[in-house]
Amino acid sequence: MSEEIHPETPIGQDKSGFKFPTAYTVLFILLVLVVIATWFIPAGQYDKSEDGEPIPGSYHSAPQNPQRIIADGLLAPVNGMYGLQAEDGAVSIYNFGSLYGAIDVALFVLIIGGFLGMTMATGSIDAGIGKITIALAGREKWTIVILMMVFALGGVLFINLIHLLYLPLGFLIPSSSGLATVSMPIMAPLADTAGADRSLVVTAYQSAGGLLNLANPTFAVVMGGLALGRVRYDKWLRFTLPLLIALFVLYALVLSIGTFFPDSIAF
Repeated sequence: MSEEIHPETPIGQDKSGFKFPTAYTVLFILLVLVVIATWFIPAGQYDKSEDGEPIPGSYHSAPQNPQRIIADGLLAPVNGMYGLQAEDGAVSIYNFGSLYGAIDVALFVLIIGGFLGMTMATGSIDAGIGKITIALAGREKWTIVILMMVFALGGVLFINLIHLLYLPLGFLIPSSSGLATVSMPIMAPLADTAGADRSLVVTAYQSAGGLLNLANPTFAVVMGGLALGRVRYDKWLRFTLPLLIALFVLYALVLSIGTFFPDSIAF
């Protein structure tokens, strides 16, 4: 008698046929629930200090501001991306004012997510670990040691990639504090995933920023100094290029050593 073979149940779907909703569906449902909650949950707010920080114990009721599911709810993600904040505090894409949304953070997340997605889709990490395991067949006691060394080298690669990535990011976001605000909440957890010390991410950020500021055309100090000295930018770039290359190599070497001795290198 032949044994009947049943197809496996797809991931995310149980035997009853239920398929778990996608992330976009879950987010949309949560968005609708939050909009509905604005009609029932009492509104309130904290008083703020001169620095804009909430004052503990100052919470008090505020006028209710119920949101509309269609007009306000569907525009909430748009305003969160590139909404503008007016002088009265209202946020809308139709306002005139400062950028309130986090489109810069979203773009940064997309870049990092694309990089990680491509890396995982190729299967290179799994294939590499598999080859090491096969090569060490019969010498399993060395497997953990070898894999630890390989993952340590992965931390070296990660930190140097972060150092390299901060160069174009520093060009696009010349404000050092702005770049740190945008990138550090993402880069620090990524360092944990790669097995690198978080302090090395800060060191890579500082090293790339200092290197870029020697010849960054979007940096006012560089262009202002060249204008005062009557030096053309192309001439300055050719003059500093050997120094920039030497410093980049030196920084990469120091960061690589720092992955093994983070407490003695990072600052």
